[in-house]
Amino acid sequence: MDTSNTLKLQQVGSSTEDIGASPLAVQLNAALLQQQRHNVDSASMFEEVVSQINTDEALQTKRKFLGASYTSTTKPLDPKDGTVVKGENDCLSKTTNNCSFSIKIHDEPQTFLEALTSNHVNTTMTEKLYQEVIENESSSGAEIIVYWSMMATSSKSCDMILQFLVEKQDDDEIIIRVVSIEEEDLETIITSDPFPNATKKLRLLITNGTILLRPLPFKQTSFTFTAPVDLGEVLKNGTVNRSPSAGFGKTTSAHFGITTFTTGLTGQKGAVKKLGFSDHGLKADKLFYKLANLFYDRFKKEGDIDKRYTQDFINDIPNAPPLTEGERNQIAESMKIVDEFPKAKRISGTANDSVEKFLFRDGEAGEGWGVSVAKIDVPVEELFAHVWLLDTYDKKLENKEAAIREVWKNLDGTRSLQYSKSVSIPGGFKDRLFELWITWEERVETDGRRIFIITISDIVNYHGTRHTTVGGDKMLKGLSKGLNIFKELTNNTCEWMRAQQVDLKISVITSNMADFFAKQELGWANELQEHFRRNGKEVDRERGVALAEIMRGRRGKPLMDDQVPVFENCKALLGGGAEEVWKALESTCPGVEMSMKYFPPRKWERQIATGKAVGVVDGPAEEVAAFGEFVFRQFWKSEEGKVLVAVESINDKVDYGTKLKKTRGFTRGLWQLEDLPVRSEAKQCRVTYVTQLDAGGSIPTWVVDKKIPQALSGVQDAIDEFKEDERIDAADRRDLATFTREHWQDEVYSVEEAALLERTRQKFESMNKERWKQLKSPDVFVTMESVQESGMQVGAAIGKAVAVVDTTLEDCAAWEMARVTRERMRGHWENDNGLGKHVVKLSNHSELFYVAADLRVTSIAPREWLTKVVWKMDAKTMIVVLEDAEDNPNKIGAGKGYVRASSHTLWKYERLPEVNGAPRTRVVYFQQIDLKGLIPKFIMNSKVVSHLSYLSKMRKKFDKSVEIDACRRAEIVKKIKLEEEAGGAEALAQVKALFEERKGWKRPSRIFGKADSMVFAMSNRGHGWGRTSLRVRASMEEVAAFFWDFDSRSNMENSGDVERSCEEIEEEGGFKMAVIRRHALESAHGVHHRDRTFSSEFTLHRIDANTVILLMSPFNEEAIYERKPIAAGAKNLLEAKETVAIRLRRLAGGWTKLDYACDLELGFATSHGTTLAFVERRLEEMAEMSIYFQRLVPLEEYGVKDGQCLAHDLLWKAPKAKQRVEKVKEILTKSRALLRAEPGVNQWRVQNRAVRELMEEQVWFEPMFVVVGKGIVKTAAWGLMARVILGAVLSVGDLVTDLIILKQFLDGGDSMATYRNALLASLSVSIFSQLWFAVGIQNRKKGMRRIVKETAIILTCMKAPSNAYKVASGAEQEQDTAVNPLMEMSFTKCIEIFAESIPSVLVQLSAIIRTLNTVGATVSIAACVSLASSLLIIGFVSATLSYDYDTDPKKRAFNPEFYGYIPDESTKRAMLLSTMMGMAAVQVLIKGLFIILLAAIGVKYVFLYLAGDMLFYLGLKVLRDDFRYWIPIGGIVGLVFSCIIRFIIKVVSDFTGCIQFRHPNEVGGLYFTLNLFLPLLGLSSLLFLNLLSTSFTPLTLTFLTTTTLILGSTLTFLVLLFFTLINPTYIQTFISLETGGQMTRRTFLTGSDVMKAELFGCDISQWKRIENKVKEWVGGG
Repeated sequence: MDTSNTLKLQQVGSSTEDIGASPLAVQLNAALLQQQRHNVDSASMFEEVVSQINTDEALQTKRKFLGASYTSTTKPLDPKDGTVVKGENDCLSKTTNNCSFSIKIHDEPQTFLEALTSNHVNTTMTEKLYQEVIENESSSGAEIIVYWSMMATSSKSCDMILQFLVEKQDDDEIIIRVVSIEEEDLETIITSDPFPNATKKLRLLITNGTILLRPLPFKQTSFTFTAPVDLGEVLKNGTVNRSPSAGFGKTTSAHFGITTFTTGLTGQKGAVKKLGFSDHGLKADKLFYKLANLFYDRFKKEGDIDKRYTQDFINDIPNAPPLTEGERNQIAESMKIVDEFPKAKRISGTANDSVEKFLFRDGEAGEGWGVSVAKIDVPVEELFAHVWLLDTYDKKLENKEAAIREVWKNLDGTRSLQYSKSVSIPGGFKDRLFELWITWEERVETDGRRIFIITISDIVNYHGTRHTTVGGDKMLKGLSKGLNIFKELTNNTCEWMRAQQVDLKISVITSNMADFFAKQELGWANELQEHFRRNGKEVDRERGVALAEIMRGRRGKPLMDDQVPVFENCKALLGGGAEEVWKALESTCPGVEMSMKYFPPRKWERQIATGKAVGVVDGPAEEVAAFGEFVFRQFWKSEEGKVLVAVESINDKVDYGTKLKKTRGFTRGLWQLEDLPVRSEAKQCRVTYVTQLDAGGSIPTWVVDKKIPQALSGVQDAIDEFKEDERIDAADRRDLATFTREHWQDEVYSVEEAALLERTRQKFESMNKERWKQLKSPDVFVTMESVQESGMQVGAAIGKAVAVVDTTLEDCAAWEMARVTRERMRGHWENDNGLGKHVVKLSNHSELFYVAADLRVTSIAPREWLTKVVWKMDAKTMIVVLEDAEDNPNKIGAGKGYVRASSHTLWKYERLPEVNGAPRTRVVYFQQIDLKGLIPKFIMNSKVVSHLSYLSKMRKKFDKSVEIDACRRAEIVKKIKLEEEAGGAEALAQVKALFEERKGWKRPSRIFGKADSMVFAMSNRGHGWGRTSLRVRASMEEVAAFFWDFDSRSNMENSGDVERSCEEIEEEGGFKMAVIRRHALESAHGVHHRDRTFSSEFTLHRIDANTVILLMSPFNEEAIYERKPIAAGAKNLLEAKETVAIRLRRLAGGWTKLDYACDLELGFATSHGTTLAFVERRLEEMAEMSIYFQRLVPLEEYGVKDGQCLAHDLLWKAPKAKQRVEKVKEILTKSRALLRAEPGVNQWRVQNRAVRELMEEQVWFEPMFVVVGKGIVKTAAWGLMARVILGAVLSVGDLVTDLIILKQFLDGGDSMATYRNALLASLSVSIFSQLWFAVGIQNRKKGMRRIVKETAIILTCMKAPSNAYKVASGAEQEQDTAVNPLMEMSFTKCIEIFAESIPSVLVQLSAIIRTLNTVGATVSIAACVSLASSLLIIGFVSATLSYDYDTDPKKRAFNPEFYGYIPDESTKRAMLLSTMMGMAAVQVLIKGLFIILLAAIGVKYVFLYLAGDMLFYLGLKVLRDDFRYWIPIGGIVGLVFSCIIRFIIKVVSDFTGCIQFRHPNEVGGLYFTLNLFLPLLGLSSLLFLNLLSTSFTPLTLTFLTTTTLILGSTLTFLVLLFFTLINPTYIQTFISLETGGQMTRRTFLTGSDVMKAELFGCDISQWKRIENKVKEWVGGG
């Protein structure tokens, strides 16, 4: 058919198909030809044609082509049409070289226009579109030059250089003229080559094209692109030489009169050779249409469109047409089914399901109905709209398999719709077509809650216009009725009751089968419940608030008559007599008082205890009362400020869906909630809960009584649910700070208090400064010291800590003096082994403070402290002292038998000037703690640092380092931007010299993320070198400013320096600074060396606009002496030298490429390990700097790379679990993105909706957890690390046992010569094969040193542990190696099985059977162990190979019909892995026995069997055109390779039963399954047909027969267990007759573009039959 006379219409992403010419087609082609001949305005021409596409003729033509699944609502793109427009109505058309497409963009026109004129990279699995704005010189911004590049085929790329001229831009439309321009006309040279591997580069040439953008409903855009197109080839070697003296030239384009500029620089630009409309079958229109796919994918937001469409419908509900009489009658008729619900019976096994499911029949012989009731976490109107709207993207995706699916809305102007859908029925039955009439109604209950009703019935019940379904006459008609009731529970939750009945009109279906179909329909409720699931606590809170409002509305109203006795019985549990005594219980919940007592039993009741719990909850009484979901009959009574909730058991019958043997228990309880005065703007109530619990049966009452504390824990649950700890603590501290600030002058101190203040101050401040010993502080910004008090022979040392805190003096003091805040109390009980903590206020400036703690040391009594606290303040300073209290008027802590310890503390606060608007306070903290008793002094002194770290907590609480440093960096950035370019050549030379690789370098043991790093250390000379390269999420100037702000807190913290100082050197025209840093030096084993000091000159050079270099080099000796401003009093220091080069290069998207190199001289005596560790620490500083900037990125700016970097931060390794916990806490508190994303991450535990939304809205989230997942899987119980390590252990063990058996064969003399030689041959072949792979393939380019190393590893039998270490440690593929470590390990394992393990099993099994057949001989234990080891390694490798292939996400995505049989539950996965191991071990044992016993009859029979089996297999492959292996190796080499690989896979499959080999590309499903039992059948035949009587003794035959029965039973059991555990939908893959070629062709014809692309990884023989279709898809006609 001549394409010039054909109209082509296409859905984006599908292949085109010709439609016969029609009057419309002729009209369209005529218009396009007119454009070609007369160069008419393409926009107006195409606009006219598009308007004609709205004709009925065009619509019917399109529907005929697209199929009946596209309804009348999917009209061509018309901006004036208010109908919902979806992606499938996009159209394409072509006449000769005039092409046009019209697609829908899921964004507004202006947004789309901005995207067209900005840099963007869009990536899918097979197609990429690279976009870069080359020039934008127009003052109006209307003239833009854009470079587009994409892959045309697997080997060809195609680009476009387009000049855009915006001719019209208003609210109605945007018109853009588009024309290709030559590369010579560009001011700049295009250096970007996004597809460097393309063998040919084409250019799509456009002349006089037009882009038309019009707005569509729901913030969409109609994107119409019309243009004549041709192809050209870019000649990469073409050059355009321009004279350097030419300067800048100005040219005018002949196309639109647009002015462009050219430079006088000499550059290389690609010349273009005109090709015409096609290039070897690849046509220009195909590439032009590919743009439609790429742009649709780039702006694809189908979920957002669905949301807008749904919201629009919800807003329009009040304007719905009124119900007709027919609709009212239909709804009334459907509602009658509700009366039948009491007959419904719960479906077995659904008692614990979150969705209640029932079955019942309408009348005695009526149809079966399925009923589901579910609570959904979504507003009622949103759920109703979700169910009602049938034409959303989501619904179409759900029903994409339906051959017919059409929706006709607003039948005859009513609210009803007609829905036609076909259902495919397996088993040879005809498809069924359901034509339904669906309508709805909204009702409002008396309490104001809304109810929506949807009724479903057959279309014959509708007495109006009915639409005819095209293609429905070829199907049988099915019937369906249904009722959906949506009831509002709260503003954001609802209840959905769904009743559905389906009649497929199949006479052979029994009632049980009909019930089965009804049950299947009920699964939709679970899906929607999961789809809309939100955080459970959030939903419970919403329901509680709604119930609390109801309670408030019923305040003071009387109870019903049947409720009064229940309340009286429950209130009696509170007691009331003064003589009643409740026995205190040891509370399991801090803050909750628990007690119990016995009441006299009632008639027919046992005497059981009554428990009581009392606590304070941060919430009003009604809301707290509504918090719990009680499982018994409950009543509530609300009064002003008080709520009572009574709970009592009932005796009603409960339908559990099955018969249970049960004993009914009894409970009675009362919740009493009383409002308390408001505290810190938080409402509170006192909760009292009393309960009686009787488990029933013969369980003793004392057993039940022991459970009382657990039963009372509901009070603690309420406390945790409503707690406002942070809010109340903050308010208390704020009040305390305000009081000290405003009333410190009013305080009057007694003589005793003044003496206490002076005495304590003198005690600590009078210490000789020279006696203080510096301590190693865990916080670099807190200095710590200690000293032993003069004259003290025993007792604890005095500790001192000093820090600057970023807050006011009053806030610092309030944070420390608020000692019994909720946060402190929780830490006291949970972390400090606390036993009690109290404060007794003596005056506004003094108090008694008591604390007790368990030291958790056997035979050491708990300690308690009682101190008197006094504070005093003036305008600039404040001191707080704590000293042992001499008197104890309140008897706090007396009588407990604790040892009274001693504590003296001084806090001194000094107000400092503000920095960048942030208040600061200098805090000095002295403390001396004496535990008393016989605890040695050195133990007490070892805790000094721990006690002083309290000041570090205060500093971090108020830390504003990020804000302060950011202000300082901003000033430096301004200076850097003004810095002139200078010193480039010299700086670049220093960088090059320092970055040159050192011989003997290696990768560091620790580094952040994917940083490319290397280190070197010279043994015993203290000389080290290292370099690293990484990306930083900040601008180049910001990173440079970070380094230049040398004494900033962030720089100091990242460096790990103990001390540092800097002094800028005033010189004209440059950045220069003298810096000194002191660093603690530790060996790789943690041994502390003398601290090193580095004195250097630090310079910054701006090379050009995109490059900055920072250099650091040692000062000469005189300069060091003159400029040493630090640590004058420090001792034991050693001078060291460092030379550093830092190169910063600007990258796109706000990133900076950082290259860092350092050369260190630490001193001649420094060991190799210490030097290496120090160099690695320097490199890690760069990684920590990158982390610092990464954490500053706000959520709105996060991208894919940000998510990956954050994941690497989360995977930081720490030596101790506690350190890892602290690291994650630090990330969560410092990362600006996670502070915003944390709510969604927390919800992940209980739902998928938040994760789904985060992945849709935040592009960084999924890549982050991909990286995290890879890190976690390596350490999972059955993860990669565990499997490779176990595999390595088994491999080594197998080899060791083989060597032991070989020694026995050697000692056996000539009688064992055959076995000895066979085993030696198998071991030799295995070692030779491993050497061939390791030396000849994997490491052939790594040099002689690596080859010698690998040879030594293999010959010493350490290859398996070596591979395991690489994989388990996460090693990446090294440069110049063939495959990655995981693939290397897999190849090695396969070689071991084929060449060593299977032959070893045959040799050892044969030797064991010969020994058994010899009278008086015994089988050695070593032989049995060696055989078991070989079987285990075969089973393990076979099972893990299948396991890893099936659980690979990529393979499951590409071939979901084959991969996925392993379930997702971890327990089933572990069981399945063990089962596959057992199957493989048993299979190899059976196969080996069969061959050995067959050889006993005659060796020739073995050869005949193996040859016949192999020839039959290969012949079958040839007959089915499946002989050539799927790997694309052509010619004779490919044929030989296919023979070898088919032979190997056949042998391994027969012996191991590896599940992966059922793949059509390997053995095939049915052949594989039959082969599982053929060896067993052969072995049984040999034994039970008495064919071995002459070869073996009767005793041996008995043993072999018994063994065969055991093995056969075991294999049968394991196979049955295997099929029970796997996902049942994959059983068909075990009986499939499909060949590899058939699978490849089917995948191409029915799969997505991503799956189609996989075809090119297969041999051409597999898809030769559909070569024409492949060429057409690639770009041919």
